[in-house]
Amino acid sequence: MRIGLARVAVTAALLGATLASPLHAETCGDADGGGNVSVSDGVQVLRVAAGLDALCPPVECDVDGGGGITVSDGVNVLRIAAGLGVQLRCSQLNTQETQVFGALQKAGQVTRLVALGLTAAGGKAAAAATVPCPNGGTVVAELGVVVYEGCRVRSTICSGAAAFEDGEFAPSLECRDLAEDRLFSLTGALVPSETAAGRTISGIASGSQGSAPVFEFAYDGLALDEDARGGRSAGQIDVGGAFFSGAFEQVQVSFPGRNPATAADDPGFAKIVGLRSGAGVIFVFVFDLNLATGKLTAR
Repeated sequence: MRIGLARVAVTAALLGATLASPLHAETCGDADGGGNVSVSDGVQVLRVAAGLDALCPPVECDVDGGGGITVSDGVNVLRIAAGLGVQLRCSQLNTQETQVFGALQKAGQVTRLVALGLTAAGGKAAAAATVPCPNGGTVVAELGVVVYEGCRVRSTICSGAAAFEDGEFAPSLECRDLAEDRLFSLTGALVPSETAAGRTISGIASGSQGSAPVFEFAYDGLALDEDARGGRSAGQIDVGGAFFSGAFEQVQVSFPGRNPATAADDPGFAKIVGLRSGAGVIFVFVFDLNLATGKLTAR
């Protein structure tokens, strides 16, 4: 359900609301989002520490709580995988932060899948263009069709095809959420553009299970390129649906956010607007999300 901004009331009472159905929190040290900690997670954290890979949110991979991802984090993840005792200090998220961060992570994974397809479709060579996916699988584009073959981005793995014609990218994919062990179909109608912020997309991507919708991502000029923390230079995503049930019925994420310490725009933050209806009114909560820690600060 998308909530309009008419008849808005703001209250602090809901800031401490308890989630009726909290989203599963990511596992500390689970770098690839597969649902457990393995040797491959440790290798990925080491790659991030060496600047070879950006696909590891600090809230999951800064296992020693040092404020960044370093070689020692990678070594500690390998120790966890080996069953050796390690004191974990990843950020502990409250229920609101778990909902918001989880929604942002899944939206980021779907956005990366779209970006991979657009990259493959944008190849100028006469032969098929093949793009490898970050955690396995490929995306292949040929003759106006983009084919996903077990393309995995962290905890989301998809197969299927997407049409790209008349400037519109329309995926039709069958996907699995590895972290939650659930299946969903991904469809959409997305329009890419080249802007001052780089490549951007606008439009809708929707998830469903059978005939039941389970999430919707509404994009408005979202920059496709992201930094190591998941920060983007511009754009907004509206996130809603049963996959992200909790304190808010809809979450609006816009980039960049504001750093509460400096009161200035900062690519390490995102602006979060949480919407919830009740008693005939709509309650609106505005936060800044620290993309490194997953922590929310109310404005």
